[in-house]
Parts: sequence; structure tokens; C-alpha cells
Amino acid sequence: MRAAAAAAYIGVGRSTFYQLLRQDAQLAGSSFGIGAARMWRKEDLDAWMQAQVGPEQVDLTSGTTMKIAPSAMGVLRVDKTPPKPKR
Repeated sequence: MRAAAAAAYIGVGRSTFYQLLRQDAQLAGSSFGIGAARMWRKEDLDAWMQAQVGPEQVDLTSGTTMKIAPSAMGVLRVDKTPPKPKR
């Protein structure tokens, strides 16, 4: 997908997406060119988004973020946070 679609896919505006490209080598390096167009694969954008959340897990189908934290009894507790509404 091209830059405008990639920006929309990760939930930011085009100018923010271009700023991220200047600041983040992983995101910039995941692009490829077709002619003069710069493109990103959905799978690469998913991997980049997953890398941004660190110890949290993102359900890419629903946008739900799950924070995984140890409980007092040594069992993992999962707190689900619903996705933020789009403006």
C-alpha cells in the first residue's frame, strides 16, 4: 500500500507518517519501490505496530490492546483495553 493508505492503516495522518519514516529506521526500511512509488506490505506494518507496544499484545483484528502482567499467584493477568475511537 502507498504512504497515505499505510498512514491510515496504522492510524496516523500522512504528515505524522512521514515524520515516523524520518525517525524510525525499521518503518522506513520496510518499504519497497515500484517505479517512483514507495510501498509497504500490511504484514510489515503489523510487525512495526507490534514492536511499538513492547510487553503489550495487540489483537490486530479488533485493535484491542491487552496488557499482560504477572499476578500475585504467578499466573498471567490480561487487562483488555478497547480500541480508541477514530476521530
